[in-house]
Amino acid sequence: MAGSCKYPFRLDNQPVYLFQCISTLTKGVLICIDRLTPGQAAQYMDERTIRILTAVVENYIETAEPVGSRTLTKRFDFGLSPATIRNIMADLEDIGLLMQPHTSAGRMPTGKGYRYYVNNCMGESVKDERLMAFRSEVQTRLDSIKKDVSSLLEDVAHELSRSSHHIGITVAPRMSKSRLSRVELIQVKGPRVLAVVITEEGIVKNFLIELEESIAQKHLNKISAWINRTLCGLTYDEARRTLVRQVYEDKAVYDILVSRAMHISREIVDRQTDENIYVGGYSEVLAQPDFVNIDAIKDIFRAIEDKHMMLRLLGIVEQMDDHGVTVLIGSENPIGEMHDCSMVFSPYLRGGKVIGTVGVIGPIRMHYPEVISMVDNTAQYLTNVFSDKQEGSE
Repeated sequence: MAGSCKYPFRLDNQPVYLFQCISTLTKGVLICIDRLTPGQAAQYMDERTIRILTAVVENYIETAEPVGSRTLTKRFDFGLSPATIRNIMADLEDIGLLMQPHTSAGRMPTGKGYRYYVNNCMGESVKDERLMAFRSEVQTRLDSIKKDVSSLLEDVAHELSRSSHHIGITVAPRMSKSRLSRVELIQVKGPRVLAVVITEEGIVKNFLIELEESIAQKHLNKISAWINRTLCGLTYDEARRTLVRQVYEDKAVYDILVSRAMHISREIVDRQTDENIYVGGYSEVLAQPDFVNIDAIKDIFRAIEDKHMMLRLLGIVEQMDDHGVTVLIGSENPIGEMHDCSMVFSPYLRGGKVIGTVGVIGPIRMHYPEVISMVDNTAQYLTNVFSDKQEGSE
């Protein structure tokens, strides 16, 4: 794009220079070509430019090959010559929405180009029959196991992966925000007790508790009854505060049993574990032409396996006010190892509050309309499942 540099000003607190441009894209207006965001680019783009950008993005998503002007002329009825389309594509490259891997190649979307496409161009690109088939398959496959929450969430990850051909991820409801539904204590050999903790969401946690001396099952049954009477229906934080009060209120009633009950109760409350993350479809990444660099694939796998890193990232999704689908494209991802990926996530709810997250990780060259619809529908399905559980527990 020809032009002379003039009129420095500041954008996002950074110095920027304007260029006087005469082109099919800008219609002779002053634009910033270095730091133009997709949103700012929109005001300079006419309808045919947007159509060509959309065609390039969707053609590249389909073929994984840079797109040339002749390809667009043959595939789409723009009513424009290849030369005109080529000029428009050059303009889109100048403002950072397209790129050319080398001079003799066609063009492909940049991260900004994908972002503009996701925000403005997708429209209704998902065929109704495909979406209905996905909904039907999800419901058919998962309804039979929805009472077993752990199996349900694991299968959701695999179903998302199978349908999207990317990595599927589900994060179980946070134990810290869950309410206790029932606790069972089972005597094990020696001074050990197996605690079975069930939350109102249906999450089951089993773990061993080491005691100073063995306790008969009949006494464990009394302790279980005390715990269920005292703590069930409370969140873990509420349970902690209740235990502090109970130390003084019940100690005089039956000192030995209460002392043991308090010890076991504290173990249960303090043993709340990090959320489980279920991942399905690592093999799908290996089948993508976008991931030919083995070291890059290893970095992606390591980042996904880092539970604490993923939970921090997914926490961003849960904090969104609208509780809708969040799309992170390439370098928008705060995890450096994931800059070659896009992530599409949505929270699922219970009682109007976020309790977990479901989503897909794949290459930046992703069929966004389809994946967004799949993630959105899966989140709605899980919301319905956990809402049913809430109604059943009331």
